[in-house]
Amino acid sequence: AAYGSIAYCVEAVLDIPWRFDKEVKTYFTVVRHDNLNDYPELRMAQRQEEIKTFCCLFCQSGPCMLTVTIPYGGYAAGQTIPIKIEYCNQSNVDVERTKIRLKRFTNYTSQTPETKTKSEKMDVVQIFVDGVKEGTNNNMECSLILPSILVSSNGRFCRVVRTEYVLQVEGVVGDCHSNPKINIPIEIGRVAIGDFVQPTTYIPQ
Repeated sequence: AAYGSIAYCVEAVLDIPWRFDKEVKTYFTVVRHDNLNDYPELRMAQRQEEIKTFCCLFCQSGPCMLTVTIPYGGYAAGQTIPIKIEYCNQSNVDVERTKIRLKRFTNYTSQTPETKTKSEKMDVVQIFVDGVKEGTNNNMECSLILPSILVSSNGRFCRVVRTEYVLQVEGVVGDCHSNPKINIPIEIGRVAIGDFVQPTTYIPQ
C-alpha cells in the first residue's frame, strides 16, 4: 500500500544443533465475521434533509429542500441499497440531475516516530437519476448496487488502517450555484441485516 500495510504470518524454526536452522514462514489472511445484525442501531432507517437557497447578486431564491431516506444503516457487499429521494423546489433554479455515489475513506495512522495520519478517498460506485424543475416537487425511488467485493468498515475495531463509507446524494445545479448535498454514513459488512447465520456448535470427540 502507499502508506504501509498490515500482514499476518506463522513462522516455524527447527533448531538443529551444530547446523543451520530450518525456517518456514507462511502468510495468511484474517477475515472478520462482520455480522451487521450484531449492531441494533444499524437496523434503523436513515433520513437526512438539506435546505438550500440560491443567490444571484443581491437576490435570494426560495428554498430547495432535498430529503434522502434509506432503510438501514448497514449493508453487505453485493447488496442493493434502496434510496428514496424527495425534492421540494420552491426556488427559481432547476436541479438538472441527481448524483448518487458511495464514497470510501481510508485513514492510515502511525504512532512512531510521531503520530501522523494519511488519508485516501475514492468513489466506489456512482449513478445519476433525475433532478427537479424550478417551482415543482419530485419524489423518486432508485437503487444503488454495491460491488460484490468490498473492504468491510472497521471503524469499530481498528485505528491503524481505518475504512469508512458515506452514501452521498447531490443535486447538480447549473451556473455558479453550490449544489445541495447530503452525506449519510453507512457500514459495510459481510452478513446483511436480516440474514440468519447458523451458530457454530462444538462437538467433543
